[in-house]
Amino acid sequence: VEWLAAQPWCDGAVGMWGISYGGFTAIQVAALRPPHLRAIVPVMATDDRYLDDVHYRGGCRAATWIAVNPP
Repeated sequence: VEWLAAQPWCDGAVGMWGISYGGFTAIQVAALRPPHLRAIVPVMATDDRYLDDVHYRGGCRAATWIAVNPP
């Protein structure tokens, strides 16, 4: 974020967006409070990939997610 803000073509205001894991990434970066991050738009994202997502207690996919997303 700070690298982007320092580029000559940037006005110093940086935003992030992402769907699913990309949104999670934006949330995690925002938690670090970089000075030039002005906005994030996390879409269908969670702030905790293991307790509040398709994973269960550290990594196995939740059975409900598997059931509704067949291969």
